[in-house]
Amino acid sequence: MSGEGWAEAFLEMMSVERAAAANTLRAYERDLLDASGFLAARGLTLASAAA
Repeated sequence: MSGEGWAEAFLEMMSVERAAAANTLRAYERDLLDASGFLAARGLTLASAAA
């Protein structure tokens, strides 16, 4: 699964299983987009990133 697929799955899980509020979901989405941009500038993806 791609990093984008993981992000979508995470947001869906937070929405359905955790009943996360809309503002919480938007905040997580922004954080994931920021992380993706940071990694992309370094030639990485969410899927290829390590701790």
